Amino acid sequence: VNDSAHEVLSRAMDRDPENGTLEGLHIWENIPEAVDTPFYECYTEAMETQQQVTFEEYYEPLETWFDVHAYPSESGLSVYFQDVTDQRRQRKQLRQRDEVLRRTYDVTADTDRSFDEQVEALLVIGCDVLGTTFGTLSRIRGETYEFEVVHSPDDSIQAGDEVALSATNCERTAAQERT
Repeated sequence: VNDSAHEVLSRAMDRDPENGTLEGLHIWENIPEAVDTPFYECYTEAMETQQQVTFEEYYEPLETWFDVHAYPSESGLSVYFQDVTDQRRQRKQLRQRDEVLRRTYDVTADTDRSFDEQVEALLVIGCDVLGTTFGTLSRIRGETYEFEVVHSPDDSIQAGDEVALSATNCERTAAQERT
C-alpha cells in the first residue's frame, strides 16, 4: 500500500500508522466491521467473476466516502481508492445552491404575485437556507428600524412594527464591526 492507503487502513484497523507494516494482515479479520458491506461484497464479486468493479461508497466508521476501483487477478485483488468526501460535499452544496437559485428565479419570474407576495416567498426561501426562524424586509429611518414585509411563525413581529435601531442585530453588528 502507498502512504495514503497505509494511513486509511491503519485508522480502519484502529492501529497507529507509525507502528509497522500492514503487509500480511488479512483485511476482513482486521476490519471486521467492513464484512457484509458493499466493500466486502464488491471485492468478493470481483474475485469470483474476475471482472473489474468500480463503486463509490460511504464507510461510516471513518466517516468517509471512497471512490474505489478493484482489479482482480488469479493471485489477488488490486484496489485503488480515493477519499472523495470533500468532492461529494462540494457537489451537494452546488446542487443546493442551484436549487435555491431555481426557487428564487421561480418566485421573481412569477408575474401573478404582487411585490409583497414575492418578497414573502423570498423570505421563506431565505429562512429555509439560513436556518432562521423569521425573515424581514426592513427599512432604516434615522434611528428607527421599520419592518415592511415579515415572514414569522407567530405574530411577535408584523409588517409596520418599528423598533429602535440600537435594539437590532443590524445595529449591533455594524457597531461591533463583527458578524
